[in-house]
Amino acid sequence: MRAGCCPPPPLQGATQAQGEALLAGYQRLVGEDAMGSTYKALAIMQRGLPAPVGFEEQGPQGGAGAGGSG
Repeated sequence: MRAGCCPPPPLQGATQAQGEALLAGYQRLVGEDAMGSTYKALAIMQRGLPAPVGFEEQGPQGGAGAGGSG
């Protein structure tokens, strides 16, 4: 996973097992060595809202970020 790519999901109130399952699923979805670099996605949203998880601006090595092209 890219450093600083996406914040991990909130784990307040989760048991140890639930937290581990949430983090494993999160890594599977956004990790560069998993689906994070395999699938393409599009987010359409109102201007002025923060970018959704996974759509934050990336450096020159990454793909398109919020409002980018690529």
